Amino acid sequence: MKSLFLLLIFSMALVSARAADVHVFAAASLTDVMRAIAAKYEPISGALDAASRKDVLRNRLVAVVSKESPLQIKSPVDLTSPDIKHLALADPRSVPAGVYAKAYLEKAGLWEKIEPRVIPTQNVRAALAAVESGNVDAGVVYQTDAKISKKVHVAFVFPDTAGISISYPAAVLHDAAQPEAARKFLTYLEGPEASAIFSSYGFIVASVPHDQ
Repeated sequence: MKSLFLLLIFSMALVSARAADVHVFAAASLTDVMRAIAAKYEPISGALDAASRKDVLRNRLVAVVSKESPLQIKSPVDLTSPDIKHLALADPRSVPAGVYAKAYLEKAGLWEKIEPRVIPTQNVRAALAAVESGNVDAGVVYQTDAKISKKVHVAFVFPDTAGISISYPAAVLHDAAQPEAARKFLTYLEGPEASAIFSSYGFIVASVPHDQ
């Protein structure tokens, strides 16, 4: 099982005698959902303590095409079709979404055929934008990014059978000024309210069993 992790790091900065700010450093794919989580969490206090590091979320890779595209692709092998001349992908040398995609395609024996047509982008949102604009024929993004777009269609979901696990663990920094408050926030992220928000954004809540 090959696991590539994106770490959510929670550091605390005391701003007054009664309150603390929680600074969240998160992957770009978590930007929208973490804003929604923060809005719900802000008025809450007295949450339970929790262990420092744990898996919070999972995600999936999907292939997307523009809603106006006539392309019919239903599996990873279809990405080798001559009809796909340009494939947008977060930079597979350094960006997690691209690293995941390359690892999967290598394991499936498809990377050598697909690599010449890959258009590397700065991040997964840029890959999504390239598909939305019609500048590329298709793209590989996270399921959560595809969900926010009204201009793309999910052609297929990459199966989990290749053993590529996309996980989002979370942890409190060792030198956090307010570790107790950070642990409480971490506990909140595993609760039903936060889980419902994560699910609405297309994330898989790690504590909920799923069959894939």
